[in-house]
Amino acid sequence: MTVTLEAPPGLPACLLDASQLEAALINLVVNARDAMSAAGAITMRAYEGKDDDTGAGEPGADFVCLEVRDDGPGMSDDVRRRALDPFFTTKGESGTGLGLAQVYGFMQQVGGDLSIQSRPGEGTTVRLYFRKARAEATG
Repeated sequence: MTVTLEAPPGLPACLLDASQLEAALINLVVNARDAMSAAGAITMRAYEGKDDDTGAGEPGADFVCLEVRDDGPGMSDDVRRRALDPFFTTKGESGTGLGLAQVYGFMQQVGGDLSIQSRPGEGTTVRLYFRKARAEATG
């Protein structure tokens, strides 16, 4: 398995708790790992943009996006629609169904958003959209 990180220098600051972000990223990477074969690939990417065409967040809002993408088997539409529901799991006895629900709760807490794109056979991409911190908030 390969894990790649793509993050340009100079991304703007966002207001969030670093330990909660770490827990969210661990949840996303563990889910991606569990969904794939040993030869799979996970790509984590960070970028900034405007929410004009993403379909997540407030239209026109500036954001920083953290994306976790895997080349695993993907999810059916039904599984994708339920993926954020507390206690919903596709892992049987080994899953709690709390990982993605916790990530979603974190995103709501910081005023951000989350989107999941997935299709069977095409992998899964989870995007976390964080609002940029205003200059006066970062001091």
